[in-house]
Amino acid sequence: MANGYYLFSASVVERSKQSAVAMSAYRSDESLYSERDGLTKKYKAHSVKPESFILKPSHAPDWTLDREKLWNSVEKHDTTEKAQIARNVLLGLPNNFSHEQQLELTKEFVQENFIDEGMVADVSIHRDEENNPHAHILLTMREIDEEGKWKNISKRMPKLDKEGNQVLKENGKPKTVSVKLNDWHKTETLVKWRSNWAEKLNEKSKEFEKDTTYSHESYEKQGKEIKPTNRLTREEYQFEEKVKAQHEKENTPYEPTTFYAKKNAEIKKYNEKFANVIHLEEYRTDKNLVQKIDKFTKQNVTSAESMKATKLLVNRVKGYVDFGVAQKLYNEFSDPRNKWNLKLEKEKSYLASERKVYSDLIDKFNEKPSYVEQFGYSQEGFKEEVKKDILKMKERETKFKAEFEKFDELRMASSISLKHQQDLLNTEFSIVYNAKYLNDFSYEEKHFAMDLLRKHNIILPKDLIKEEFTLREKEYDNTANQIPVWKQAKDTLTSIGIYERSIKRINRSRPEDLKDLKTEVVKLHTFKELKANYEKYINDIEPIINQQVSEIGFKKKQLESLTIQAKVAVLEEHSKLSETEKEQLNLKEFVSDVQEKFEEQAEQANEKKMQSSGNEKDIYQSISNNSQNISDGLFSVLNQLQHANDLSDSAEKGKGKKPFRRKMSDGREL
Repeated sequence: MANGYYLFSASVVERSKQSAVAMSAYRSDESLYSERDGLTKKYKAHSVKPESFILKPSHAPDWTLDREKLWNSVEKHDTTEKAQIARNVLLGLPNNFSHEQQLELTKEFVQENFIDEGMVADVSIHRDEENNPHAHILLTMREIDEEGKWKNISKRMPKLDKEGNQVLKENGKPKTVSVKLNDWHKTETLVKWRSNWAEKLNEKSKEFEKDTTYSHESYEKQGKEIKPTNRLTREEYQFEEKVKAQHEKENTPYEPTTFYAKKNAEIKKYNEKFANVIHLEEYRTDKNLVQKIDKFTKQNVTSAESMKATKLLVNRVKGYVDFGVAQKLYNEFSDPRNKWNLKLEKEKSYLASERKVYSDLIDKFNEKPSYVEQFGYSQEGFKEEVKKDILKMKERETKFKAEFEKFDELRMASSISLKHQQDLLNTEFSIVYNAKYLNDFSYEEKHFAMDLLRKHNIILPKDLIKEEFTLREKEYDNTANQIPVWKQAKDTLTSIGIYERSIKRINRSRPEDLKDLKTEVVKLHTFKELKANYEKYINDIEPIINQQVSEIGFKKKQLESLTIQAKVAVLEEHSKLSETEKEQLNLKEFVSDVQEKFEEQAEQANEKKMQSSGNEKDIYQSISNNSQNISDGLFSVLNQLQHANDLSDSAEKGKGKKPFRRKMSDGREL
């Protein structure tokens, strides 16, 4: 059975802070006159008219069914500033109950717990929000007699000592104490009401054949790890709704503003960790089992190599290393597009280029000493000057070597640690299940099963491991944080474009126009080498790109019409779609939208190019060319799609359709 949403809250209404007449007017959507301040209380009507009624004890006079008379009488009787004039109760109603069922539930609970005890109850059921029906109950703090007089809440009684003797004041007069005449104020009574509400919910849920159960106990007492959220006041709720609407209007992400809304966001984030395991609570086990497993595995001898590797990774992540962390680090260091690895690759290329430049300079100097002057050296002091520069280069090489060794050490450590964690995982899994089942599950599935045990004390039946793992595979997918191939390709293509422009700029410059010819020549060699390496990487991953574009619906011939840049653009735009949009994708409309976007982008870049000069002009020219190439390729695909549609229509209807015409950004056909 599903766990239903339980809400019961109670508070006291103080005369100094609130008006019972005003509260009743607001909740019932009625206009009520307040004798206390001479004002008529009237508020903006709810979007759905409240279902309001008053319940009273059988002996109470009929005028108590008139809410204006009822609450004015209450406020006229209790006039002190500290007076408690009403009790406010809020009930959350099941949204899977019909309106009639909600009304029956509310009336029975109010009658049994409040009316039969002598209170008068002013009830308003609100259904403004479809998924949040609730009942506001305003209760009298005093009983009323048959003549319509409010009874005393307490009375003075003699104060007695432990032996039962009257306690006297200093002046000899008897001491008295105030004694409540009912138990409505007691914590035990509040707990009883909360329990009774849960019982009534379960009783009616069973009667109305609803597959839902309710509990008044805290989540902790129920053995649940999730936390309850805080109910917002109406003012807080309305304010948050305004903030949400403003963010939607501005197309910006919503962030909670009020204190309890922020707390609820934190609680929601916390509860998300347990959302997928609530239905598995029946498989909870003894918490000591985890301790027994830890004790057993610690007895296993760990190699010095594994200990060293794990310690390195612990320092790297500043925390505990298990199979999941080890696998994630292994994937990170094995990725050729790892940012650290790319940085080292660039530094390596730069140093190699620098060594070549110095070697060439020395050779050229031996042939023609004056040649080195254009690089900032003097003929007379060249040998000493270049020696100093080479020493500086060697210092950088030493630093590079140290950093590379550190990277390589961590890369090797991630491999060693992963192997160690796999062995450890197999040992733990064998303890809980059986060694003969080790090969039946992947390491990810075994890690998932052991993670459930460690975090939630749940031993999942062997037959359910694969099924439950599939439901939350993304959570345990340690490749999820890896950059998508299209994004890697896009970043690489951007770098290639930058290198191309830089190479062209240096090549077309005269030596005397360059501030530091030596540095520029080093850069030139570096950029050429990196560009070649990046182009090789693009060639290596293009088959993967082709496969992913094909999965969207592109045919082989259509792929041939697209450059690698166009394929990457298609994958990027496709990644922005929701899962529903992807399932319902109309390929022709999708391609048309992307084509128009890049057509417009090419025109905008071209306009900016006309207003620019120098390096900025080259950048806009590159953007314009790239966008136009993407647009042209997609336009060719559109024609192929249109042609395929024409052939299909001709086969069905015996006639063709109007050919696809290319349109300008303003909608006119070309």
